[in-house]
Amino acid sequence: MFGLAKQTVRPRSARWTPVPLCLVVFCLTAIVVYCWGKEIWIPTGAKAKHTATAYVVERAAKAGQNDARIPIAAIDDDPRRAEAAANAQADDYVKDRRAEWQRRTQRACYNARQAVEQARRDHAQNEDRLAAFRLQMAGASAKPPAGGRQPANASSPAMIDNPRWLDLNHQLDRLQQRRTSLLIDRTPAHPAVEDVAVQIKGLQRKIASVPRQIPAPAKQQTPATPLLKNAPTADDSIANQDTEKLNELKAAVETTRLAYLQAGTAEKQARDAQQASPHYTVVYAQIAALSPPPGDHGWVRLMYTTLAAGMLMAFGAGLLSAGANIQPPVASVAEVQAAAGAPIMATIPATGPLPNPFWLSRRQKRVRRTLLAAGLLLMLACPAAAAWGLLGI
Repeated sequence: MFGLAKQTVRPRSARWTPVPLCLVVFCLTAIVVYCWGKEIWIPTGAKAKHTATAYVVERAAKAGQNDARIPIAAIDDDPRRAEAAANAQADDYVKDRRAEWQRRTQRACYNARQAVEQARRDHAQNEDRLAAFRLQMAGASAKPPAGGRQPANASSPAMIDNPRWLDLNHQLDRLQQRRTSLLIDRTPAHPAVEDVAVQIKGLQRKIASVPRQIPAPAKQQTPATPLLKNAPTADDSIANQDTEKLNELKAAVETTRLAYLQAGTAEKQARDAQQASPHYTVVYAQIAALSPPPGDHGWVRLMYTTLAAGMLMAFGAGLLSAGANIQPPVASVAEVQAAAGAPIMATIPATGPLPNPFWLSRRQKRVRRTLLAAGLLLMLACPAAAAWGLLGI
């Protein structure tokens, strides 16, 4: 009898929830969520601040357009510091915009100056070639012909380049090169550039008053001989190919002269565009006290999020524990025999009416699955609720 009593099979008590386990889960979850939210949450200061707003007024480029007003604000606890910061930022903004304009237009001015210098050199070279060719033709016409006859203009004095004009032209080239080198890192309004420009204009007036060619000295001229009858003129002594070359040189001089004028016009336009920079006017800051900022509700949201996440995790753990502790009753002798692992010899009838064991076992299984599913859903909803609450702080 005693041995049989030890083999009695009894079901465990159902729907038992370990409260300490739920409390531990709640505390751990609340600590984790609070630490996470504290790193994200930035408290708002309750001290009143002062703001200072300066305005940069940019004059409209075209008539009829409204001027642009650009606000620049600074906030600080001290009103004087806020005012100084706003004014300094406005001045820096104007300096940056002007420097940007200079950088954007300086390249165009530099290219225009280079084009002017190149056109001037080309024009000077073509003029020198034309002058040299004319001297060559004059020398060829001055030679006596093969029959002993001399040209009609043999008695006219020979012409040479004026040394004074050549010296002045060389000085002009040096001054123009100096002005070009100064304009690389200076504006046309710089005193040094203006001084060189004045010197260039004075030198150009001197060159205009000095003849380019003068008669050769008497010792270099050949004695005049009596003109012979039917002596050919200078135009008759020029060959056809020389005439074509002379026309080509004249056309090249005219082309380079026009290119030089066009390059000068382009340089003037680029220089005018650089000087016509945007006009800025700074309206300095006026201080206005801000009202105290509204209360910081981030900590309230953090507390609610921490409490909600802890409750979800605690209830989920409790439901999982309750569902795991439910053991559905057996519905037949075969289930008892399979659970006990021993044969059933006989059954003892109950003294009173009992509910249907099959229905009772099925109901307990359904309740167990429901509790386990609900516990898992609550535990999975805990991190989602924590993320939604903390990211909104």
